[in-house]
Amino acid sequence: MGLTGFELARRLAQANVDYEAAQNLIRQVSAAPELQPPKADKPAVVIPHALALINSTDSAAAEKLVPLPGIGPAAARKLLERRPEGGYASLEQAAELNPELAERPFNVKWDAIASWQPKGMHDG
Repeated sequence: MGLTGFELARRLAQANVDYEAAQNLIRQVSAAPELQPPKADKPAVVIPHALALINSTDSAAAEKLVPLPGIGPAAARKLLERRPEGGYASLEQAAELNPELAERPFNVKWDAIASWQPKGMHDG
């Protein structure tokens, strides 16, 4: 993995390299096309962990959805019963197809579900 200009400058400063010489080196490296990261054709699509879990859970295993915030056994069954063939396209679609889940007695918090991560996972 390549160094950013900032990271390179920090490392050069730690090595007591002359500031002006470091700046010149950073300019040279930044201008070199072969050292630039490749451009992605498309931005990466991020699928929320919860959506992947909902779409991959077998209808007979609704209890696997209970770790999602606000999802109990009854809400999990409803989510799976109404899941379109091929799965929900997004959490927004899941919410639209299951509007009663945001109301009592379910009170599902879709925002919390959108940011849910399985235990042991973190951004990093």
